[in-house]
Amino acid sequence: MNRLTRNLIVVLLGVVSSLLTAAVVCFLELRFGRPLFSYTLWTYVPAGAIGVGLVAAAGYALGSHRMRMRPPRLMLLAIVAISVASVWVIDSVEYGMMWGRPQVSNLPAVGQFLATSFGNSPLKISFGGGSSDSGLGGSGSGKASDQMPSLAGESNAGVAGIGGGVSGMLASGNALSADNISSSMSGLEKRLQSMQSLGSTVMDHGLVLELAALQLAGFLIGGVLAFWYLRSLAYCEDCQEFLSKKGEQTRYFDWERDIQNSVSDFLTTVKARRFKQSIEAHSGAGTVEKRPSSEFASTVEISRCKGCLRHQLKFSARRKKGIAWKDISMLGYEAFCMEQIDVLTRTVSPTRIR
Repeated sequence: MNRLTRNLIVVLLGVVSSLLTAAVVCFLELRFGRPLFSYTLWTYVPAGAIGVGLVAAAGYALGSHRMRMRPPRLMLLAIVAISVASVWVIDSVEYGMMWGRPQVSNLPAVGQFLATSFGNSPLKISFGGGSSDSGLGGSGSGKASDQMPSLAGESNAGVAGIGGGVSGMLASGNALSADNISSSMSGLEKRLQSMQSLGSTVMDHGLVLELAALQLAGFLIGGVLAFWYLRSLAYCEDCQEFLSKKGEQTRYFDWERDIQNSVSDFLTTVKARRFKQSIEAHSGAGTVEKRPSSEFASTVEISRCKGCLRHQLKFSARRKKGIAWKDISMLGYEAFCMEQIDVLTRTVSPTRIR
């Protein structure tokens, strides 16, 4: 399987994961009548979108690990596109729920509700592509409601459609009140209530786009974090595949001069491309077990690329700082080789230098 095909599989798994997550969120919102995706903290923190995005991002991580492929930078564009589609789907359902929701046990009613919600999505209307001539399906009936009234004196059909929807909500008894704001937990409803309190009958384009932008940013956090994590893993530059870890060898030291001698011997040997000898030298230094008196540590980690069968040797040194260990970056070293190398499993008696 070539590299392009494997990357496409990763993207496909990301699409499937996002669609399944969106479907579950929509089902829960229709089933319980509570918006989950638009839940916000402190007005502008899209907590619901962030949580949903983190779950949806599992597809990218799983796909990349299964295919052992480091995601290319272009995959970030795919993540953005998939996120936009997911936000549009969930937002359309949430806006549709404001006019009424069907019983989820009635599949035809659910299907008609979703179709009408997508067709009258405020995001679609905001960009001038939506139709405001038909209302959303009522609760449990699966029938379309009466036509949304147009807004007098408004020349923009998109704004009129959204304003008519708000007016229809007010007329049908679904208007927001101070009593149901806390139970709905919806940032969208809070914004609409604020507009109503000012006497507005039109949902401004900027309000819709502002909310959608916040939700998209929150949803994208999951995908971007997954992308960043996958790009940070060790990989083979030739094959762009993740490395498979074979093992590691750690030694601990009580004194600075001990680790200095060990590191000096190791780096001298490994830079001469004598990898096996360097690993043997490292295994004979320090102690295998960490003790309360241990102040320094060094680790040799061996990984392999399953594509080209090259091995990577990575060396790192650390110093104890309180209860944590801090890397000594200037002593780090890594190299690839075609030689079959591995960490030693036997324990060599250490030579202590005092």
